[in-house]
Amino acid sequence: MENSNDSPLTILKGYRTIHYNKELWGQQGTGAIGCIVSIIILLIVLYAIFQFSRPYIKRSMMESKLNNLAEWSVENPHYDDEFIIKAILNVAKEFSLDLIPENITLERTKEGISISVYWEDDINLPAYHKHLEFEVEITKQAPREKT
Repeated sequence: MENSNDSPLTILKGYRTIHYNKELWGQQGTGAIGCIVSIIILLIVLYAIFQFSRPYIKRSMMESKLNNLAEWSVENPHYDDEFIIKAILNVAKEFSLDLIPENITLERTKEGISISVYWEDDINLPAYHKHLEFEVEITKQAPREKT
């Protein structure tokens, strides 16, 4: 180094010289440890969001499937109630829901069908537990005959 002003912390950029303050060196960013901690916190938050939203997503999907099943059962009235209850239990199994036949109410009338399903689900986190109860009620009217 020819000049006393030249140091490893000086970078020459064309005609400009940028000097770095030695006291602040390495404190501009969070560093590798801070990055790892940030990623871990992000993963924990994403896991918690997933665990909180899972039961509600299942409810929405179950409601959609029950709506389709109610429409189908109105269009096919020759299937008995036991067949429809088995179909509902198969849908519940598809979504890993603990549904028992006693929690399914099925009412048929000349106007259509009404299906009510009740189940319970849990949100389980290491430091948090919440018990949830869901009930979905679907009513579909039979199509009116054209006269």
